[in-house]
Formats: sequence, C-alpha cells, structure tokens
Amino acid sequence: MELNGKLKGILNFFLLLAIAHLFGDFPFQTNWIYRQKFRSWSGGLWHAAILFLCFLAILSPYLANWQVVALITTISFIHYLQDCLKIEIVDKRKKMTAFPGLLLDQFLHFLFLAVAAYWMNSLQLKISFGWITENPHFRFALIYLVVLLLSTFVWNVIRHLWRGDKTFRRDWQKILIRGGIVSLIFGVIWVVT
Repeated sequence: MELNGKLKGILNFFLLLAIAHLFGDFPFQTNWIYRQKFRSWSGGLWHAAILFLCFLAILSPYLANWQVVALITTISFIHYLQDCLKIEIVDKRKKMTAFPGLLLDQFLHFLFLAVAAYWMNSLQLKISFGWITENPHFRFALIYLVVLLLSTFVWNVIRHLWRGDKTFRRDWQKILIRGGIVSLIFGVIWVVT
C-alpha cells in the first residue's frame, strides 16, 4: 500500500512539472526567443528564465521550502544545458536531424523531470496536490490541458521540424482551429459523461 501512495505522489509532482515544462517550452517560448537560442547563449538564458517562472507559478504552494526553489533553479539550468547540447548536435555539427533531435531533447527533459518528481516526493512536503489524481473533474481538466498543448503548440513545432522549414513561425490560425476542435471534443465528452 505504501508503494501506491509513493507512486501517486511521484505522479502528482511529475504532472505538475510536466505542465510547467510544456507551457515554458512551447507557448511561452516566443519566435524571437526560439531564434535567439540559435544565435547566442543569451537566447537560451531568456528561455531558461521563462521556464523558471513557469515552474515557480505551478509549484508556488511549495516555495516556502528552499529545496524546491533550488530544484526549480536546477531544472531550469539543466534545461538550458540540454538545449545548448541539442543546438550543438543538431544545428552546428549536423550529427542529427531536427526532428529526432527534438524527440531526444524532450525525452531528456522529461527524464530529468521524472527524477525531480521522485526527489520532490521524498521531501514529504506539507501541502498536497493529491486532489489532482483523486478528483475526476480536475483530472479531466488537466488531461484536457495537456492534450490542448500537445495538439496546438507542440504539434506546430513538430510540423515545422518535420517539413524542414528554415524559419520557425507560429501559424496562429491553425493553432486556434486545432485548439477549438480539441475544446469542442472535450466539451462533448464532458457533457456526455
């Protein structure tokens, strides 16, 4: 029974970290920051700062614990280093094409987030987000949020890399259309269930 409680805690923290990561790595990474990451180290630092703010916002109930603030700083810094490595391997040395580079990059980000979630759970923090997986309404809303982010902003990046476009730009019309379709589907599911 203890393992079930531990696993649930780890999954709760992972879900929170993953949502913060998705927001910081996709919608809040502007076209300008994306281009700057490939031009100089300062673009990567802007991106890491935005990620840091996303993690602060999502994990705000835990900020009284200095270890959580240190973890958020570490996550942001390691994300910056991973992005620098991806740029070196994919863009500069051409050891890998952009699409597999994105997959490897995201895999490494999420692997580190899993380790961070395990560590956060071991802190036995006083405030609990157990209601995330317990309450079906919140669970449904979080699943909707993740699917919405994946089908709009993440899909836009994947499509850009798959086609091999030289310049990245957000196609807001298609993002809004896909977001509307996903919202409509989830709205129907919500009403039916």
